[in-house]
Amino acid sequence: MALLGAGLGVLNVLMTLIFEPWGTSEWDAPWRILRLSGYAVVYVGAFVGVHALDRVVYRRQGYRWWVADELVMRTVLFLAVTTGTWFYNSTVINDITPSVSWWVDYLVHFSLPNLPILLPVAILGAVLLGTRFPEDPPDPVTRLQIRGQGSDESLAIPLSCFRYAEAQQNYVAIHFVEEGRVQKVLFRMTLGELEEQVEGSIRIHRSFLIHPTAITAVIDDARKPQVVVEGVDEPLPVSRGFDLAAVGR
Repeated sequence: MALLGAGLGVLNVLMTLIFEPWGTSEWDAPWRILRLSGYAVVYVGAFVGVHALDRVVYRRQGYRWWVADELVMRTVLFLAVTTGTWFYNSTVINDITPSVSWWVDYLVHFSLPNLPILLPVAILGAVLLGTRFPEDPPDPVTRLQIRGQGSDESLAIPLSCFRYAEAQQNYVAIHFVEEGRVQKVLFRMTLGELEEQVEGSIRIHRSFLIHPTAITAVIDDARKPQVVVEGVDEPLPVSRGFDLAAVGR
């Protein structure tokens, strides 16, 4: 993305220097070419920033990317480039105070007219770079995309990082490994709803849900059966009558 942004930035600078549109030929200032070349830096910053945002959204959605995502993020990129070049034009080129009305005027009279030229180049560049430097696919591991009842309750993790979940009144406490430590997050949901989202999980107790791969030991005590979960200090209780063979005894 940095290469693509740099390429489009250089193209924009060359178009400005060669064709001198919008009265550029009348603009005479110290370090003229160097100051006009600063537009390329703005392009790189916008492309790198939006690419980082792309990666965050991609991971939060469980490594899924939809057509709507592409449309939204390319619109964000266009607005980021427009805003960056507008601010640079205001403060560095023209030395005027930025304003909303000037931003709208810049969008209509400068950014949109450049779009028919820059957009095809951007698409072609993205295709060529994607072919020559393909992005590594996500790790071939089973991933969980857990969603609670709240609109902002979402958790995307590898199945190998899931440890267990505990029912707590109207909530479920999900315990998982992140950055080498067991973390906990509360979602408004039921264990039954979570069980449907975690394939292969097992209810070992009315309040506890685990995945068999997280179990490191089974305490087969007739009065108090328990299981030991990787990375968890305290063993988890098992309901009496539960078949411990189901958890890999």
